Amino acid sequence: MSQKKPLTLYGQPESLAPNPIKVAIVLEELGLEYNVVPTDIRKDEQKSAEYLETNPNGRTPALVDHSNGDFTIWESDAILLYLVERYDPEHKLSVAEGNDKFTLIQWLFFQASGQGPYFGQGFWFKYLDPDPEKQTSAIDRYQKEVLRVFGVLDGVLSKQEWLVGGKPTIADLSFITWNTAALNFVLKGLQGFDVEKQFPSFYSKVAIVLEELGLEYDVVPISTQKGEQKNPEYLKLNPNGRTPTLVDHSNGDFVLWESNAILLYLIEKYDSEHKLSVTDANEKYTLVQWLFFQSSGQGPYFGQAFWFRYQHSEKLPSALERYQEEVLRVFGVLENVLSKQEWLVGGKLTIADLSFITYILHELKEVDVETQFPAFYRSEGSLLRLARDTHICYLPRSASLDGIRRFVRDKSWPGFWLHRFSTKKQSDGLWRIVLQAEHAKPATGLESGLETLPVVSMFAFAQTNCSGCMSADRLMRIRAWKKNRPRTSESHLAVA
Repeated sequence: MSQKKPLTLYGQPESLAPNPIKVAIVLEELGLEYNVVPTDIRKDEQKSAEYLETNPNGRTPALVDHSNGDFTIWESDAILLYLVERYDPEHKLSVAEGNDKFTLIQWLFFQASGQGPYFGQGFWFKYLDPDPEKQTSAIDRYQKEVLRVFGVLDGVLSKQEWLVGGKPTIADLSFITWNTAALNFVLKGLQGFDVEKQFPSFYSKVAIVLEELGLEYDVVPISTQKGEQKNPEYLKLNPNGRTPTLVDHSNGDFVLWESNAILLYLIEKYDSEHKLSVTDANEKYTLVQWLFFQSSGQGPYFGQAFWFRYQHSEKLPSALERYQEEVLRVFGVLENVLSKQEWLVGGKLTIADLSFITYILHELKEVDVETQFPAFYRSEGSLLRLARDTHICYLPRSASLDGIRRFVRDKSWPGFWLHRFSTKKQSDGLWRIVLQAEHAKPATGLESGLETLPVVSMFAFAQTNCSGCMSADRLMRIRAWKKNRPRTSESHLAVA
């Protein structure tokens, strides 16, 4: 029997599973001693009751740190962050405090939300779908997404040697295993594809590494329906061509994208009272773990469920079934945890809870949540109630107070009352209105806001319909920060 070492890694680093390999690489690079508990996903061992006690998400890897009270953490990129912050004091694979830290976190969230899930779906439809011959449109979709991500990396690495800090870090290492899987499997046989010629900067980097809160803001609409997020001007801010992007003018116009990286930046820089964050060191990484789960496990798969239901060029029953099952699985993970505790971490509302809100409502139409997931549904302070009972809308500047009241009444939202609205003219000339159901328990963490914040610009997707009312739920996680903020003569945020 092998001697117990300070760390235990659940997974099979010697297998093809990219995420356990990624963690093993960092463990080896940092010279840390660890045991491996083989968890064979081909035999569904990650779904065993014993393993689910370690990782309620039923995925690999998971890490247990015996030198830290058997602290358990899952989500591979959260594990990487934990390892370098606890065991890399010399910053061999990390960066010192400052803007570089959040740029590193941004790249980890991009890997978790933009690379892993889509590369994995490319592998699924090409090799694991029961009838891959009928899935050519799905395979084509994910091969194009692989090439898009390669293009993002190539564009950045053509201008600098490494993703952040001028040296190899866990940001670079986090992409290795999925890039290798894409090259060897997802893109295998793709006609005309030559990674070395098409993405020279990206290709050289892969070879080298393998060898070694209440913010003031205006709304700046970026219409993804019109493809405005792909404009050259916007791509200078966000090379991924997605929304949102944050520019902090009080911090040298520091630019950050990936929504959960933005949330972490906001609370670490501006939430000194920990209204939406936590103070305990272990709880901090549990919070980060949930953010990575939202980025890798909820957002991409809920988005694919929506895509194949409403936007794909043809109906693919197996794809529809696959993503509907994944939506229910994620609800089940949240249900399991929230049946034992009121909030995800820290015994209070945090950005971990808020990060899940906006995607929740997309997939509720055909699900009896109250019956199937009672703990998830149960309380007036729950995520579901926060999502359903709070609406943030925008009306033309020309609207009168009587007109605003008529709008609220004519929207036929029974039980809602006008909670608060802004009187400041934004750059796009809109009134901001917060509506909350009168039966909803006010969420203290959302209502309090932060009092002294510098100038920040926020670029986010803001879709307007013919009545001029902006879609609220997409922006809620950021806008929740400023509900009760007193207005000033200048706007601190611009949301596009």
